[in-house]
Amino acid sequence: MIIHTVSFRIVLNYEDNSKLLQKIKDSKTSFRPLYKNGRFVHYIAVFKNIRFNFNPYKFRQHLIIECEADKIVGTSNVIEEDLERFEIRFSELVQEFLKNNFPIFIRRYPLFRIDYKYDIQFKDDLEIEIFYEIIKRVKDRCFNLNKISPNNFNYSSLYYRPQGKTDSNGNNYFKRGKMNLNSYHRYLKTGRPEDKYVVRLEVQIFSKTINSEYKKNGISKELCNYWNQDSYDEYMKVYEKILYTQDYFRIDVALKLVIDNYSMRLSVKKRLCRLLTLINIYGETKGRKIFSKEYTQSTFYRDIGKLKKIGINPITFGNLNDTRFEKIECLRNFLKR
Repeated sequence: MIIHTVSFRIVLNYEDNSKLLQKIKDSKTSFRPLYKNGRFVHYIAVFKNIRFNFNPYKFRQHLIIECEADKIVGTSNVIEEDLERFEIRFSELVQEFLKNNFPIFIRRYPLFRIDYKYDIQFKDDLEIEIFYEIIKRVKDRCFNLNKISPNNFNYSSLYYRPQGKTDSNGNNYFKRGKMNLNSYHRYLKTGRPEDKYVVRLEVQIFSKTINSEYKKNGISKELCNYWNQDSYDEYMKVYEKILYTQDYFRIDVALKLVIDNYSMRLSVKKRLCRLLTLINIYGETKGRKIFSKEYTQSTFYRDIGKLKKIGINPITFGNLNDTRFEKIECLRNFLKR
């Protein structure tokens, strides 16, 4: 179990909200306004690796306090046993900041967001390139999330996020939903040599999910209810639904494995090869639509199951016309590492 970001929302009463806002305007705190594209977002302050975000204009005025767990605990791999150490140190730092800026005492820290992380160690840049080829071909929609492609220049990040309204230029506006999925090349974030071939997968759990768990299942918004191995395993499983668990084959190798399978009828082999080719060219979402018109949607899902049963991941890499990956026939599934 590895925790990355945690944040808490502290609801302020009207009087405290007004007093804090006035102190900020009088430049008597560490808070500074944050703007994005010329528009005010919120006031922000950073103290010993903890970020304090204050928005006095929301319907429910609140203070968001967030941090990266490893920077508070002092270890890169934050585990279940680190919870008490984190809570003690985090509370000490928060109270120290508030004492110097706005003296209120916080009795409870209701969880607002928690991120789980999973790092993949690759051998070289070629394997990372294969990773991005694969992840760009997975479902465009998963749990009501929309895929945002990575930056074409540095493959810095790839998000699955809910799609909101379009802006004045007709571009899609992506918002936070119940969860986001994120993957990015660690080296481009840290610049550390040890991260040169590391890609991070994240599941970012937001307040909608936390509120839903509280209302439906009575799970309180305490950090301890999410800082555990069971929660980590439950939420990280979302990647198994889009990346599957079988190893990834180069497209020509996957087709040959199907053709050489002696237990299948020729008509089934032909259909499976068509399915693999469509997903390889168009990605799973568009490939499913084309395949379902040629056959049926139930046949699509049944054939996905057939491929998985014989150990072939429906997502393949490379194509039949290039030689970039001629030395790599198969890549072990990322989730097995």
